[in-house]
Amino acid sequence: MIKLGKWSKINLEANREIARIRSEKHIHSCEIKLDERCWGNTENHPCHKHKRNWYKSAPYLLSDYSQWVIGCPYCHDIIEKDPELTQKVFKRLRPKTLSELNIKSKTKEYMKNKTKLPKATAQKNKKADWMREHKCINCKKTLTGLLCTCGKLSVK
Repeated sequence: MIKLGKWSKINLEANREIARIRSEKHIHSCEIKLDERCWGNTENHPCHKHKRNWYKSAPYLLSDYSQWVIGCPYCHDIIEKDPELTQKVFKRLRPKTLSELNIKSKTKEYMKNKTKLPKATAQKNKKADWMREHKCINCKKTLTGLLCTCGKLSVK
């Protein structure tokens, strides 16, 4: 059995909610329909207004109706590469703005009901402990190596 991480679970939950909304609103084909090369009702998936990282601070917006449209792979690929076109498509199909969503109050409510979200952190330092700056356990000098100038190992 495959173990799922926190974000995989959040994405699965969002996809279930999107599927429920799609069937409720009878959305079964590409909403974007850029030109005649659109695939229509074949292999449609949600296309989000922003990149996935944008939703890390407010994951509940992944399934918010104003944040996604259904698109075929052809149309999705085109709007993915063009942020201006993406905004035009969303203005046409989902005219609701972010200010109307009142993100701050929704985020506070979300945080009360859910466990803490993992923070987007900088890349961890991959150096071993003895290679980072530390104090020698014998003479208390600050150094960045295994052997201290006192002639002994600086770590246990």
